[in-house]
Amino acid sequence: MDSIAPRLRSDLRLTDRTAELGRTKAVIKDPLLRGPAHGGFWFDPGEFLAALLLDGNRSPCQISLMSLLRLRPIGPKKVRVLIDLLDRAGLLDTPATRSAVAEKRRRLASEGFHRHDWVFDFLGSGPSSEIRRIWDGGPREPVFPERATALIVPHISSRRCLIDTASAYTAVRWDRAERIIVLAPNHVASLERQVIVTLLPFLTVLGSLVNVDEEAVRTLVAQHPGLFKCDDLVHSAEHSLAYHLPFISLAAGPSARVVPLLVPLAVNLSARARLGLYERIAQTLIRYSQLDNTVWVVSGDMYHHDGRPLGRSATSTGAYIRRSDQEMCRLIERGDYRSYLRQSMSRNDCLAAPLTVFMRAAGPRRAVRLTYWIPAETFRAGSPGTTYATFAVPACGPARN
Repeated sequence: MDSIAPRLRSDLRLTDRTAELGRTKAVIKDPLLRGPAHGGFWFDPGEFLAALLLDGNRSPCQISLMSLLRLRPIGPKKVRVLIDLLDRAGLLDTPATRSAVAEKRRRLASEGFHRHDWVFDFLGSGPSSEIRRIWDGGPREPVFPERATALIVPHISSRRCLIDTASAYTAVRWDRAERIIVLAPNHVASLERQVIVTLLPFLTVLGSLVNVDEEAVRTLVAQHPGLFKCDDLVHSAEHSLAYHLPFISLAAGPSARVVPLLVPLAVNLSARARLGLYERIAQTLIRYSQLDNTVWVVSGDMYHHDGRPLGRSATSTGAYIRRSDQEMCRLIERGDYRSYLRQSMSRNDCLAAPLTVFMRAAGPRRAVRLTYWIPAETFRAGSPGTTYATFAVPACGPARN
C-alpha cells in the first residue's frame, strides 16, 4: 500500500510565474533557513503542483491522480523522486526542519530586535548615507496639497524607487502621527492565511530604532487569534515592510510606534476566498481608521513581469503592461479594491493584498497618484521588471465612481 507523503512546509516562498530560457518554471524559496537572498529551487509546472498537494494526507498515487485531473500530470514514481528531492532540500515539514527553524527563532529572540541591512544591499557600501542623501535632497514642500493620512508606496530595490518613495513621505503630517499601521505583503510564507505581526523593535540601516505599538499588536492577536499571529522570524526575512522603516524613522522621529502587519498572499486561495479573508482582517482594523492620530503605509509593487513576451514584440510587451497598470491605477484612484483584487490574479501583483485590507478598513477614500514608473528593461522581451506607483490618500473624501 502506498504510504502517506509528508507535507510541504507552510513557511516557504512560492512563485508560479518565472520564465527561464523561454520556459515557464516555478520557484520554491526558503528565506527562513537559507536566507532572504536564497535563489530557490526550480520546478516544472507538474512538479510544482505535486509539491503544493503535499498536505500530509495524500499518497504519491493520489497526488499523481490529482495532477492528472488538473492537467499537469506527473507519475507516481516521479512524485516519489520529487518528495526525496524536497526532503534533501529541507522543504518538507519534518522534525529536523522544525528544529532548525526553532533554533533560528531562539537566536533572534536573544538578539532582541530585527535588523534588515540586507534589504538595501543594492545601494552598495554606505546605504545609510545614501538614504539620508536622498531624504535631504527631496522636495522641501509637500508633494501633496492636502493632509494625507495614508500612503500607497512600493518596495523595489532601486535608487529611483527610493527617491519616489521619499518624495511621497512628504505628503503626510507626521507630527500628528502617534500610531503608524504598516500593511505589507508576506512574500516569505506564501501559503500563510494569517496576518503576521511581531513585538520586536526594528533597528534600521540608519542606526535608529523603530518601536512597535505593543498594545495594539497584543490586542489584535488576543482578540482575533485566527487572523493574527506573532512570528518574529518571518518578519526578519521580509523586505516589503522593512524597506519603509528608514523613511518612517526620518519622517516621524523616535516617538513613532508602528503596527507591523504582513498580509497573507494566500496563493492557494481563489479570488473570492481571498477577498473574504481580507475583508475579515479589515474588520478588525476599522476602529483605527477613525482615529486622527493614525497614519497608514501600504507597501506593494504593481506588475512583476517575469520576462515572458506579452505581445508580438518587446515594445508591445511594455505597452501592454503600461495599459494594464493605468487601468489598475484608476481602480486605486476610485477605491475599487474588489476589481483590483480580481484583476491582480493574472498580474503577479503583490500590492493587492495589503491594498484590499486598507481600502476595506479605511472606508471609501479617493487616492491621488503621485508617480508611476515602468523600467526600461520591461520593454525588452525576455527581461524581467517590476512597475510601481505612489499614491497619497487624503484624510477624508469619497471614492469617485
